[in-house]
Amino acid sequence: MCAAGRICYVHFRDVAGQVPAFAECFLGEGNFDPVAVIRRLDAVGFNGFLIDDHVPAVEGDVDTWGDPSPEAYCSRGRAHAIGYLQGVLSALGHR
Repeated sequence: MCAAGRICYVHFRDVAGQVPAFAECFLGEGNFDPVAVIRRLDAVGFNGFLIDDHVPAVEGDVDTWGDPSPEAYCSRGRAHAIGYLQGVLSALGHR
C-alpha cells in the first residue's frame, strides 16, 4: 500500500510537440529526458513502479487502442519501452 502523499507509480510516456499538435513517440524521442526523470525520482527516494504507457503503434502490431486482449498489450512499441526502461535502470545501478 502506498502512503498518503507519496508517489506510488509513474506512467512513462513521451510526446513530441505541444497541445493541440503533439504525437506520442518512443521514450527519449520527445519532450522529456527519461534518464533525468528517473535520476530525480531516485534522488527523492521513489521506490514505486515505473509503467510503460501509451507507446506508439508499430506497423504489424495488433490495434492497441480498441483491443483489450493480451496480444494487443504485447506490441513491439511496448517491448521497446520496457527494454528502454530496463536499460536506463541497469545503467543507473538499479536491477
